[in-house]
Amino acid sequence: MKKQIIISICALVFMASIFSSCDHFCDSSQEVEEISLSWRGDSLGSLFLEKYHLIMPFTINEVNDTFKLKLNLDFEGSFLYEETVMEKLNVNPDVCIITDTIANVLFLTGLSGKTGNYSFDDRSIILKRYFSNDFSEIIGNIDLEFFRDKILCINFPEESILVYKKRDKIDKIDKIVFKPFAIQSGKIHITININNKDYNFRLTGESIVYALFNTEAIEGKELITKINGQTTDNPALFPTPQDIINEEIFDGIIGTSYLGNKILILDLSCNEFAILTNK
Repeated sequence: MKKQIIISICALVFMASIFSSCDHFCDSSQEVEEISLSWRGDSLGSLFLEKYHLIMPFTINEVNDTFKLKLNLDFEGSFLYEETVMEKLNVNPDVCIITDTIANVLFLTGLSGKTGNYSFDDRSIILKRYFSNDFSEIIGNIDLEFFRDKILCINFPEESILVYKKRDKIDKIDKIVFKPFAIQSGKIHITININNKDYNFRLTGESIVYALFNTEAIEGKELITKINGQTTDNPALFPTPQDIINEEIFDGIIGTSYLGNKILILDLSCNEFAILTNK
């Protein structure tokens, strides 16, 4: 009984920390912190894409291993696979596994470490109990909540992320046009203007094809595409059956297949974004 009370108290403290504005994030004195990325291939139907998932290296709680986690460009929740935690991290006295018996969820608390030279301290993260896919070296997912209130400059061609605390530290910031993004069901949605009409596109960190679901107004016409008022290269557009269109809350998907030659800037402190062509 005493053990259950302790677990429940720990769970309540953790849930409160999720909604806390500071969220135990590390306050490094550095102006900018860099993280190197790598790509992991995957199949899209019968097509194999060498650059599909964005992978980040992590060192955690001074364990003598470098772990790989997949970066998701959304707010759907970071997690680690339970098998890896039990094998690699459970022996560390600073790590505590908390059970929420009502939600049937495991939490891991007391995580500290680095990805690149970006440090984090005293984090909590959800554990997934069943690990049954092919990514045996990938131990979980990291979402954008991990970088709350920071500014991320994701340079896809150079495979790196620069993490800023303040927007004015970004090089040539006065020439960058930012626009707001929306968050719908944990996903980022941005506005793309095609032939003077705004379309709602969902952003993803995977190489999903650029699919426009409402092409009636632009089929057969020369395309002019603008993002944040600046003309950019045109997407590949694919007509979609009307019954699928009616089920979607967005017009298209934009992934790394389109962003592969660009820099994506996400200001998570005020939910704004910019997309730059890397010249």
